[in-house]
Amino acid sequence: MIPVRVPTSANVFASLSPTRSLLENAPSERSWQLAAWGVALTVAIFRILYLRYACPYDLAPDEAHYWDWSRHLDWSYYSKGPGVAWLIAASTGLFGHEMWAVRLPAVLCGSLTLIGLFDLTRRVYRDGRLALAAMMLALTIPPLAVGSLLMTIDPPFVCCWMWALVATHVACFPGPRRSLRDLTLLWFALGCLIGLGILFKYTMVLSIPSLLLFAISCRFLGLQHVRLPSTPRDLVSLACPVVVCLAPIVIWNANHGWVTLLHVGRQAGVQGGGVIWLGPLHYLAGQFGALFGFWFIFILGSVLAAAWKIVPSRRDRESLPAFTSDAQDSKAIPKASWIATDQAVFLLSFFVPTFVVFFAFSLKTKIELNWPVTAYLSGGVLAAGWVLANCRSPVTWWRKLSQGLLATAAVIGLAAVILMHRTDWLYPLLPIQGAGPDAVSLGPRRWDPTCRLRGWRTLAAEVDALRGQLRKEGIEPVLIAGGWALPGEIAFYLPDHPQVYSIGSANGGRLSQYDFWRPNPVWDPEAFRGRTMICVGDLVPTAHGAFGRIEPTRYVVHEVAGHPVAVWSVTVCHEFQGFDQIQPLGY
Repeated sequence: MIPVRVPTSANVFASLSPTRSLLENAPSERSWQLAAWGVALTVAIFRILYLRYACPYDLAPDEAHYWDWSRHLDWSYYSKGPGVAWLIAASTGLFGHEMWAVRLPAVLCGSLTLIGLFDLTRRVYRDGRLALAAMMLALTIPPLAVGSLLMTIDPPFVCCWMWALVATHVACFPGPRRSLRDLTLLWFALGCLIGLGILFKYTMVLSIPSLLLFAISCRFLGLQHVRLPSTPRDLVSLACPVVVCLAPIVIWNANHGWVTLLHVGRQAGVQGGGVIWLGPLHYLAGQFGALFGFWFIFILGSVLAAAWKIVPSRRDRESLPAFTSDAQDSKAIPKASWIATDQAVFLLSFFVPTFVVFFAFSLKTKIELNWPVTAYLSGGVLAAGWVLANCRSPVTWWRKLSQGLLATAAVIGLAAVILMHRTDWLYPLLPIQGAGPDAVSLGPRRWDPTCRLRGWRTLAAEVDALRGQLRKEGIEPVLIAGGWALPGEIAFYLPDHPQVYSIGSANGGRLSQYDFWRPNPVWDPEAFRGRTMICVGDLVPTAHGAFGRIEPTRYVVHEVAGHPVAVWSVTVCHEFQGFDQIQPLGY
């Protein structure tokens, strides 16, 4: 989409808002806020009921891995901060080791993120109706729906980023009656949100250069009315909670060889390797697909439109619109503008750094689809006003095209969100491609990502039955897995939640958190010498020598509506002696 062309006599911004400003009509503003809270609460209740009574999906490997962390609470962990483990531990401590309890924090964080999206949109455009519409449309975006159901590091991280945006906006655009004490508290609150976000995901640090970019842009464009953290009191209030939250991560890493830095460096591709010239193209294509095309176009279109608005404003600083929370100054917003310049600068400043950083890193490493997710929070708010302006364009064909694209995106997105809750509804419509382990790659697993969330209870039942057979022979087996993604799944779905060890670092894989929990079979063989082990996952040839005798491998296949969707190998290994070759693939 392209920036809408508006005659100078039309005030598009006014058309986005009610006849009277929300700030001129407090009851109306409160009604929109109550509606937003009502929607968020209703969505949370439905999601909890779905997880409790109707969800067909087991924990994803990442979720089970973090659940395993929550049983070993620590200052920090191999690849992430301690936030996700502490949050899961709090939930399971209250409600038990149940699937829905593990995912409950994701549901709550998802609804809080929706409230934050509403609040920021309302503040930027001063339009409760537009803010509620943006919030409702967010419910039709599949990645956001997934992020409100699966308990990975992303739901709490995104929630912290969203509310950090709100706190930053409130602090940078203060009302006329705001005291210095209030501003100090706001900067402190922002520091707490940034620090908490870092405890969940290190990408939260990108909020700092985003704030710096906003400050530089305001100075460059002469936006003198924007309040920035410039005094020592402001900076200390902002920095202190960040430093406090970083402390547990630094302490843990200082005692573990700074392994997190090595791991993050490997993920970012800074430890070697050539340039991936097609990486940026793959990055953009992946983001396009993840956002179903429409939302990617809407967001990038609004970014380009906002940038086009800002660039020439340097030549005429007096024409820059000034945002103010004082209703009496609402007429300060100029005509022929779908967003005030200072608001556009704010949203762009929190979109560009994250999006561009991962674009740059795509030249060195594969970028996962969820890594730049926080860029789309401010980008989505920016798109909300731009899309509505296009939908009200005086150019008939452009208005109808914009309305059609928005309606199509909402309908397709809503259908996808509904279907993702039960993708197995489609399975009876598909021909069965075969049976057994070899048929798994031919069926729904080719196109259905939810297959990764299926069958873990089936696998655990088979392992438990095999464990029972060995116990009848007087053998208490040790449970091991060939990589880091399997132990948490097996431990969670076995009735007694035993300790399951990973031998990934001796089995051709990289190091993981399991290498730091001692004792373990890889680094402490004497504690397990002579034991019988049940290994889930393949054993590489170099690992076979660790055992005196290995039984033939058996395979566990999980089917849905007759379609094989998952398969695992299970091997009983006797007389453990220790691994001769331990050469981890890296960090």
